[in-house]
Amino acid sequence: MKNGGKRPGAGRPPGAVNKSTADIKAAFQKHGPALVKALIGLTKSKDERVKLGALQACLDRGWGKPTQAVEVAEKPADGAGPPPKSQWAAVRAKIEAAQKQVGGERPEAGNGADGNSPTTDTRH
Repeated sequence: MKNGGKRPGAGRPPGAVNKSTADIKAAFQKHGPALVKALIGLTKSKDERVKLGALQACLDRGWGKPTQAVEVAEKPADGAGPPPKSQWAAVRAKIEAAQKQVGGERPEAGNGADGNSPTTDTRH
C-alpha cells in the first residue's frame, strides 16, 4: 500500500490497554472506595447543583449513561444538498445567466466532481 489506508498489523491490538492513560487509571483505581465515598457524600450537599452532579455521576457509573435516540433523515432538509440530476441543466443556465449579468467568466466545462454536476467558478 503506497500511501495511507489500513495496513496489516498497524495500530493497537484489540483489547490492548492504552498505555498513556493506564497509569492514571491505575492510580485512581487504588483510591476507588474513597472516591466513591466522597462522591456519595456530595449527594448530600446543600448546593443543588453539586448534589445533582453527584447524583448523576453515581447513576452513570452504577448503571451506565442512558442511550440517546438519534434520528437520521433520509433526505436533506428543503433547499439543502445538490439539486436532483433532472434540474442540472436549468441550474447551469441560471448560473450562466447570473454570471453574464455580473460580468463573470463562464466556468470550465465538466468542473463538477462527477463531470456533470452544476458548479460555479469560485475564483475571485
